[in-house]
Amino acid sequence: MKKSTVTFFMLCLASIALLAGCKKEVKPDEPDEPETPVTPVNTKPSLSIINQEGYIANGDTLQCGTIYNFGFIARSNSQTNAELSSLIILIDNEEKANLELSGTEYIYNDNISFPIDYPNDRVIITAILKDIGGKEVSQSLQVQLQKTNIEHPEPSIAILVGENFITGTIENPTIIDYNDENAINLKYGFHVESNAETMKELASLRITMDLITYDDGVYHDTFEDIIDLTGMTSYDFSDYLFEQREIITLMDGTITAVVTDVDNQTDTAVIAFTIIMDEAPLISRTIEWIRKGSILIGNTEEEMAALGLEWIGSYKEVFATIKPLNDDVVMYLCDGDDYYDIDTMNDKYAYFVNLAETSVPIEKYRNITIQNSADYNDMLAVIYGEEYFLIRINHADIETGSYGTQVTITGETK
Repeated sequence: MKKSTVTFFMLCLASIALLAGCKKEVKPDEPDEPETPVTPVNTKPSLSIINQEGYIANGDTLQCGTIYNFGFIARSNSQTNAELSSLIILIDNEEKANLELSGTEYIYNDNISFPIDYPNDRVIITAILKDIGGKEVSQSLQVQLQKTNIEHPEPSIAILVGENFITGTIENPTIIDYNDENAINLKYGFHVESNAETMKELASLRITMDLITYDDGVYHDTFEDIIDLTGMTSYDFSDYLFEQREIITLMDGTITAVVTDVDNQTDTAVIAFTIIMDEAPLISRTIEWIRKGSILIGNTEEEMAALGLEWIGSYKEVFATIKPLNDDVVMYLCDGDDYYDIDTMNDKYAYFVNLAETSVPIEKYRNITIQNSADYNDMLAVIYGEEYFLIRINHADIETGSYGTQVTITGETK
């Protein structure tokens, strides 16, 4: 072996030994200290279900057709105190309410009812709340529906009951004495509702009045009215039995009401009545009106007003001036002798019918002179609202003194 080769070999061994002597022990990496977890801060508003008696709770079973209360309580986040912005209420994903809110608290109350043919057996009521920072939270109510089989799903109708309302039945009709002054105020009416279970909207109400009169024969008349109830679930109808005073003898009548809903289901109610006119004589009473100078004495003003009249003018006028109390009062001047030919209610109404056809109303009555006492043979026929008055002027007594002139008018009325 050459000397140079031996030298190279020795140098390599020395290098290896040197590297081995310089090797240090390497310790494994020590693990990092564990970090403390950070709990996220809840910045959302809060939304809770109203949980008290009378309100729907989660898991309740609801009866179709019954009205139930439900509600939610919305509050701002206690940390951010951000004001509330909006509240949306969904019923099975269909919007029921969309409210703009302000402030930090809002209580939502509402009621709900489901028809028998509601498509779902389970209902989800969802509330979605947002604040002005865009934070959102939701809450849901889940309930079951109890659907009962209904044998008669028709709407309902009932006869209205109250002061001046007639409620007679076919078996026991209301007896109406047409001589009674209150007969003109009699009314009839009906209350209609959708079926409580189906809650089907109403469609129409048909009112039919059948009248049979007995006056030298038997006569039959029918009057009908149809009321559109589209979109309604309840309705009250009422009307006066008589539009105005008429000449009536004996009459039987029925009023039939038929309510129909959108499924063409119906219900019916009938009111029956009999009108009698016993031809009792009219009762005549005396009147006395006194004016002293420009002052009406005693009950003169009140008594005249009850008949639809007033006494106007100054004490210097030659004639006393009597006129209708207002523009709705109609006054005719008639012959005083007619007063004694009108004995019954029918006579009176027949007389007024004839006046309307043959005479012209007057604006003032100025036949009474205040220069001297005198007898008179005038009659004022007055229509005041639904009342008809006959007023006969018999005499005017005139007195003069330091106070001026006193006029006393006497007569009778029926």
